[in-house]
Amino acid sequence: MTPEKKENLREYYITPFYLKTMSGRARIWSDDFIKEQITVFKETIPDYPEVFEILENELHRRELNRLSQTIRKSSIEKLNALLIEFNGHPDFKQVIEVELAIRKGAKHLNDPSGET
Repeated sequence: MTPEKKENLREYYITPFYLKTMSGRARIWSDDFIKEQITVFKETIPDYPEVFEILENELHRRELNRLSQTIRKSSIEKLNALLIEFNGHPDFKQVIEVELAIRKGAKHLNDPSGET
């Protein structure tokens, strides 16, 4: 195959089925293994960002879950301090805001996306 005509991996290899399978497998992989895979994919198949985005999203999901578990044990003062610390990170800030709302007895949580 000539350099001018690169094979489109989406046609046979990086299919929706492959991406779904990888997403499922990533849930059981360690954080370190996922990070290694991201590094490899960014170097070997940079034209297919959907592959390493799946892995980056899995790491982000885990970070949000860890934060959620940690803040359940935190005081209101600590939560307010974390709100300031995570001000530039909307996903993390939202997790903290939800915990604060629950503790204040909110019957309904606001959907920041504006969807109902």
